[in-house]
Amino acid sequence: MHPTHALSLFKELNELKRIKSNTSNGLSFAEAAFAVAVEYCDPPNSDKSIEQLVTMFLAGSRLGFLNYNNLSSVGLTADQILNIFRETIDSFQVELDALKINLRLETSNSLVSFDDPKLRSNKLVNGLISQPRAGPTTPGKPRVVLYPVESHADHCMMVAAYAFLLSPFYGSDPTDSFLIGLFHHLHNLTLPDSGYAGECLLGNHLTKSIESARSLAMSSLSSRTNSKISRLFKEIEEASSPVAKAFHAADCLDRVLQMQYYETAHSFSVTHAIEELDLIHDGPVKSFQLDTLKSFGLIS
Repeated sequence: MHPTHALSLFKELNELKRIKSNTSNGLSFAEAAFAVAVEYCDPPNSDKSIEQLVTMFLAGSRLGFLNYNNLSSVGLTADQILNIFRETIDSFQVELDALKINLRLETSNSLVSFDDPKLRSNKLVNGLISQPRAGPTTPGKPRVVLYPVESHADHCMMVAAYAFLLSPFYGSDPTDSFLIGLFHHLHNLTLPDSGYAGECLLGNHLTKSIESARSLAMSSLSSRTNSKISRLFKEIEEASSPVAKAFHAADCLDRVLQMQYYETAHSFSVTHAIEELDLIHDGPVKSFQLDTLKSFGLIS
């Protein structure tokens, strides 16, 4: 049985792709969090740091860009601010219980902020923030362009957070689940996203192109991060290991929830995206992803 009671949490988190602030330099909350996450994970910090990051990402779905700095500037004490964030996390207790995950904020030092403009100076971070997602495409059919266009940083941060939250359900390592979600589109730093249609047109050149582009992006990461995510990239080629299951479940949930947003905003049918535009692509993990979406009631 999948943790279907957590679906409302995943939907609410997905809106962080569309929340901005006058301090975010045009970035969505998810993009700003992606910038912080890359800094946290390369070189890898403690598991606790990633847990704090996910906890604050969760709080952002209710509080947006309210953080320690701007709340303290209007007179709130450290304890008052900490209590606000604790109460926000507690408001998700039903969903967190369904996921069998316990998130807590111990001290005010746990309060991560996502509005540091210096973080965008990182080439990898800036490249994936600037690289738009293609949306649903399929061979032989015209591209469907839907606005607002999400970035690869939006998608990667969301998949990383989802995979972390799903890790207890699949028995996967939460740090590995987060890392592969965060870095799984490294190749799009070099290769603009042409969607599934473009990938099919590359044909026999696809694998080599992705591997070469991925290597170029990984050259900016530490050797320790490279070693770990190289192993994880091989692991997610199928959906058999716990980490691969957490990742692929997170990936397909994010893609379909993004389509549901477009469906609401543009009367665009997510069923059309899945059945006609191959949103869930053919391949070794397709059946697992479709089963995941059926279990959550997102498709029939």
